[in-house]
Amino acid sequence: SSQRKFIKINVKLPILLGKLAKELNIKTIIQLSALNANKIHDSNYTYYKYESEKVLQNEFSNAIIIRPCIIFGENDNFLCNIKNIIQHTTIFPILKQKSSNFQPIYVGNVTEVITKILLEPESYHSKTIELGGKELLSIKQIALLMAKQLNKKITFIKLPYPILYLVSQLYCLFSSPIITKEQMQLLKQNNVIKKENNLIFIDSFHRKQY
Repeated sequence: SSQRKFIKINVKLPILLGKLAKELNIKTIIQLSALNANKIHDSNYTYYKYESEKVLQNEFSNAIIIRPCIIFGENDNFLCNIKNIIQHTTIFPILKQKSSNFQPIYVGNVTEVITKILLEPESYHSKTIELGGKELLSIKQIALLMAKQLNKKITFIKLPYPILYLVSQLYCLFSSPIITKEQMQLLKQNNVIKKENNLIFIDSFHRKQY
């Protein structure tokens, strides 16, 4: 099943990689995880991302963990979902509760950070680094930016989480769901980096084309 495959990739594979790295005397492994993987407990995605971090660090203590906020770029699963909603309807559902905030980061900037780390890996061994863009945005703000880019008008409808969750399940009946169960669970949480961590702030969300 897809869940078994996800567990195999995120739990069993890091153990194998950690063992191989020690056998081959490899000094550095960089793992791409997810922001708040250690704090969001009702999402299988973040749960297994955090499990992946722990098993890798247990096997290979020098492992460098990178926790990015939502990554955007061409054909990503974040902006493309928002774009699909806006293209197919003028109604955009959002949570009735207080809106969650995000710091989207461009995929090109993530690769720049990884390149920087690889130039002096010893300085980052055993560290966890959180990545996010400079701008703090809600889903509503992101949708408005997307609508402006597409020259479309949208109306927001606020729904309580159980109703919005039900909508997400109906979307999953399609071969290419507009929003999935996992994404719905993540929408309940702020996706914001903390100042006390090893942070690298990157380019503005507005300047990137999508």
